[in-house]
Amino acid sequence: MARIILTYQCGHTTTTSAPGRQAAFLQHRASADICYGCHHDDENLRSTQDNILAGMPALTGKSDRQMAYGETCRVHALTVIVGDLDQELPETTRRAFRDWLYAHTDAGWWCNVGRLNHEAMGLKIGELYYADTGNTL
Repeated sequence: MARIILTYQCGHTTTTSAPGRQAAFLQHRASADICYGCHHDDENLRSTQDNILAGMPALTGKSDRQMAYGETCRVHALTVIVGDLDQELPETTRRAFRDWLYAHTDAGWWCNVGRLNHEAMGLKIGELYYADTGNTL
């Protein structure tokens, strides 16, 4: 196997090993695409812009990179969580849950929201539902 240097469209390079037949293919493919890091940065930037346009509050975090990744996680999480809300819930309960989610501005929370179990989310929805109907837990 030969060691080859791949130069991406964005100008970044990486070194890899490949058999002779694959080396030319990998070099051609890399020259027509941006590297993983730049692709990830572009996705984070798009997510940040989408969240700003949607009127969401800015995230806070330990670093710019964490905040950018948190924006991407927030877009994905809201798509899944809000999309899965039971349509039989009253609209006021669904709105209160969305508002509760949107109020989280800690990037670390959004980065870890995928690890939150559905039981924790269900408990929050139940709490909001009971409050909406005039009851308490």
